[in-house]
Amino acid sequence: MRFLTVLFVILALLNPRPAAAQGMDASGLLALHHRYVGWQFGDGTFTSMRESGNLVNTKPSAGATPQPPTPLRILIRGVAFRATQVDSDTGRPINTGFTGRVFWDSNENGFTHPIIGDEEKYEIAYQFLFNEATAELAGALRNPVTIDGTSYPVVRVTPSTGFPIDLAIDPRTGAYVRAVIDPDGSYETTIDILSYAQPLPGKRVMSSYRYHDSHYTHEITTFQPNVPIADDELHPPQQTATWTFANPNPFPIDARGNFILVPATVNGVRGTFLLDTGASMILLTSDFAKRANVHRAAGGEIYGIGGAASAETDLIDSLVVGGNTLSHVIAMSSALGNDYRGLLGGAYNNEHVDGLLGYDLLGGAFVRVNVGASTMTILDPASADLSGEHGAVLAVDLSSGQPTIPMMLDGSIAVNATLDTGDRAGVGYSRELVSKYHIAIIRGMAMIGGVGGGEITNCGAFGKLSIGPIVYEGEAACETSALTGTDLLVGIDFLKHFNMVFDYPRGQMALDPLP
Repeated sequence: MRFLTVLFVILALLNPRPAAAQGMDASGLLALHHRYVGWQFGDGTFTSMRESGNLVNTKPSAGATPQPPTPLRILIRGVAFRATQVDSDTGRPINTGFTGRVFWDSNENGFTHPIIGDEEKYEIAYQFLFNEATAELAGALRNPVTIDGTSYPVVRVTPSTGFPIDLAIDPRTGAYVRAVIDPDGSYETTIDILSYAQPLPGKRVMSSYRYHDSHYTHEITTFQPNVPIADDELHPPQQTATWTFANPNPFPIDARGNFILVPATVNGVRGTFLLDTGASMILLTSDFAKRANVHRAAGGEIYGIGGAASAETDLIDSLVVGGNTLSHVIAMSSALGNDYRGLLGGAYNNEHVDGLLGYDLLGGAFVRVNVGASTMTILDPASADLSGEHGAVLAVDLSSGQPTIPMMLDGSIAVNATLDTGDRAGVGYSRELVSKYHIAIIRGMAMIGGVGGGEITNCGAFGKLSIGPIVYEGEAACETSALTGTDLLVGIDFLKHFNMVFDYPRGQMALDPLP
């Protein structure tokens, strides 16, 4: 979810505004919007703000059980902010914020990581939109757009360090009625702006908006401008899931095949789990969750390369991995089957796996996976970092709970690659990538796999993928509708050639090629 937040760049970095033009050209439309809202970022109108409201399902499905509104809270002081949404299933808060230097995200377990890369570009554009800095940018007219039968002119603005934004403007008032961030890009997001409020006389801010085609509306109902906000109110939250780091030594795992299996106990019940960097949570099979007597909190869904599937939200009292204990962690359990074969349609043959260890295993720890020696080490991130590690140290985008890095395809095409140890199918790609760059797929076939049992098609040989001097080529690649634009999924067939170190609290990992 996205929240009304504050821009972190200063006006000195903004593009200069062109001289006012005659009529309703781009400059005139932006000036009209400026007059409508009555303020702009950095002019001193708002030095701080407390806001509250709800996320409301305004388009409930027929016959669905009514859901209570999800509380929202936003705190802004100067260039720093913290926005909080209470998870409706767990009752735990999900937070995002800006320290004045770094954007960050924190999930329902309280694991926090920095926001980098294209996700940071998205955040920057979002701040320009909601914090009234767009009127200070140079604009260009685009084709008009029709919304609910009415045509609106569109102005494109581009922040110097963020994605472009297409702004549909009501020429009668100057209000923004729709904004599209990163139009035609991988992060394209359409936001319908439904209403404005006046926290101060004659000063308007966006108060009600909805992501296009979503059933949920963000409704900010309470504004307290220019009030005191303490430092600790803006800090990332304390972890609600906590580690006890009792064993700093390597312990055995099974990394000999096309998957990495980790022994662990859940509430004292021993199981075998797949290390899955492509999972944004810890996932148990329904059978194992029952045997481990986990606490069921609510229903939910899980999403994978093959689609969505029903699941339960659980609370694990203790997860012990290699003598280290993660306590009071929110997880999910799947209703798809009694072991991981049910999740992948048989892709893992006869291996019995009791679930996945994803982001929440890695989110609050420093984890070293020695594929060559089939060992894992879990350390306190306060006492370990990547400074002494071998191999390539990578900044990773963790906005989806999965590690994503920039790579190059065929030496010239920039792609965003998600590194997924739980996917043994080589490379996944989008249809748009192949059509845009005229990439030839040598042979065609289809295979079945992924959470939700979706179909993955048009498999064949792919081009060269590289991270600096590291080159990956000649492996199978399959098209999937779960990916768009220049996004790729890179699986264990690539990653099994590296020892891996995960430092998610700092938004980093290291890949060290095996001898």
